[in-house]
Amino acid sequence: MRYLTCADTAKLVRIALARAYPGVKFRVRSDTYSMGASIHCNWIDGPTVEDFNATVAPFAGSGFDGMVDLKYPRSSWLMPDGSAAFGKSAGTEDSRGAHSSYDHETPDPGAELVHFGADHIFGEVSGFLFPL
Repeated sequence: MRYLTCADTAKLVRIALARAYPGVKFRVRSDTYSMGASIHCNWIDGPTVEDFNATVAPFAGSGFDGMVDLKYPRSSWLMPDGSAAFGKSAGTEDSRGAHSSYDHETPDPGAELVHFGADHIFGEVSGFLFPL
């Protein structure tokens, strides 16, 4: 399985957002730190946070179960066009958590199972204090 860096994942997220919401400018920033990495996105006059989350969810390399305070790894299918779909995850049920495991078959013959470098992707509708 290939591992993509947080920066490479951010590039793919930027492309996915541009495809899903043409004309909306997104500020996409990656951040790596001890024991993890994340991507933060901001925009004005674009999708709701719920729609944003649905678009970027397959690009997150980890999930978090607050019931047992546990971060768990997820892998995704990377399509030839750079889009992503959910792949595999052990979930947290074996640790008495609430997140089920899953193992989705490849949605495209050219898809590759990868692990994205960003644990979490956060989105916020906001104004900017600086020009885009």
